[in-house]
Amino acid sequence: MKKLLLTTLLFSAATAAQDLSWTELNKYTIASEKSYDYSAHAADYMKSFQRAKFDKYHLDEFEFDSKKNETASQMKEMAKAFNLEQLYTINANVWFGQYNFEKGEFPITFTKVPSDVTTENMPAIYPDGLFYNFTPDYPESSSDSFRYNVRVKLKNTDKLSGIKLDKEKAKAFLQSHKSGDWINRSLPITVTVKIKNVALNDQSNDVSDADVEITKAVIFSDDKRNKILSQQDLNK
Repeated sequence: MKKLLLTTLLFSAATAAQDLSWTELNKYTIASEKSYDYSAHAADYMKSFQRAKFDKYHLDEFEFDSKKNETASQMKEMAKAFNLEQLYTINANVWFGQYNFEKGEFPITFTKVPSDVTTENMPAIYPDGLFYNFTPDYPESSSDSFRYNVRVKLKNTDKLSGIKLDKEKAKAFLQSHKSGDWINRSLPITVTVKIKNVALNDQSNDVSDADVEITKAVIFSDDKRNKILSQQDLNK
């Protein structure tokens, strides 16, 4: 009973933060810039976040000008209320490598290992690093100020340690992931992150880049994310 309660508490702590999203990343852009020009971006804000208002008024320049002033004030209030220290979660996958007998652990990586063919929740690999892509629910929500694709880079994945298991438990764990000659080395992970920076990409008109820092990571042994295999607090 105690073990079940502990697992429940750990899982609740891992999922307490708000899900990271395209909307939250763009709101951070507004709130984090002290000299943000609300008036200059009000039309794009309406297009991205107040679509009904934009569609109703954008063809009438006089009404639209009035609504831009109204929207600029709303943006300012949103920025004032926005919590720059807010924590967010990203649900993804990691891959565990071959067992390190000296360290007594399976190393983990956010990039795919050769023996795994699973593609779900894979990050995109770019020349300058590993990113997760966040897009709006509707493509027409993007604008010059709030671009369609926000590429989120996990800054401190190197601080995550491997999955500690003694030799016998590790052997049984690997066996549970075997199917014939194939080994599924994919594991679900929930990372809690803090946004550090969001900026427009100078090389692409439809991309913004964001840096986030992992504060906690929970690796699960099941796809439903009920059974915790490893929990790490990177703030310690």
